[in-house]
This record gives sequence, C-alpha cells and structure tokens, in this order.
Amino acid sequence: MTRLNQVSALLVDDNDHSRRLLKEILESTGMSVRDTADPNYALSVLGTAQINLVVTDYEMTPVNGIQLTHRIRTHQRPAIKSCGVLMVTGYADKKHVLEAAKAGIDGLISKPFTAGMVLERTMNVLERAAARNATAKAGADRYVALDD
Repeated sequence: MTRLNQVSALLVDDNDHSRRLLKEILESTGMSVRDTADPNYALSVLGTAQINLVVTDYEMTPVNGIQLTHRIRTHQRPAIKSCGVLMVTGYADKKHVLEAAKAGIDGLISKPFTAGMVLERTMNVLERAAARNATAKAGADRYVALDD
C-alpha cells in the first residue's frame, strides 16, 4: 500500500481555482505537491525533481494534458515515463476519455469532483503505476539473469 506522505506530486492546471483546490486536497494526505499553470514548466520540473504522480488538466495551452502525458510516457528517463498520471477534465465523453487513455493516463476525474473522488482515483493511479513499475523491473531483472 502506498504511503501518501512519501508521494511527491506535480499538479498542472491553468485554472487557478481548480489548481488551489486540488493542491489542498492532495496536501491534506501528507503529499508533497508542486504546482504550476504552465505545462512546459512542468516538463522542466519533471526533469529535475523526483515526482511519483502528475495530476494534469486536459485543456491547457500551449500544451494540453494529452500532449503533456504523451511527453511523459515517451521520455527517455524511466523515472519520468513511469510516474502515475491522473487527468482532470470537464470533457468526459467517450472521444476525450479514449484519447486520454491512448496517451497513457492511469486515471481520469471528471469535473465537478469531490475530495473523495480525487483521493480514491489518486490511490488507484499510484497502485497502477506501482504495478506497472514492478512488472517492468521484473522483466529487466529477468533479462539480466539471462545474460549471466
């Protein structure tokens, strides 16, 4: 089980109100939360900080949440590409949900949301990311063992 007080999150949302609300919810669990309205700045933070969870809005400029997620999932550093990604959106129709899933999100929250929804989905995302990382590590260990 994930200890939330050991999680470092990056919150990316260009809406000040949503960003403040989400930050308060995440920090109430003991998480360390960095936040920004600028998706490009978020990418630079990912390159310099140990981040376990990215919470991103869908609709932002100049880089939207889909593009940000794609950049995370295709990053050359395993620690960046493997972090959990939770997307927050007002667009919960099938087209947008499928687009987000294809980009590689681990979970989605529709607006309006409650603190309970955010916390539940956050836990799901962290568990999914941990399982993905464990599978990747087991595969890498297997290849190392075969090389011995």
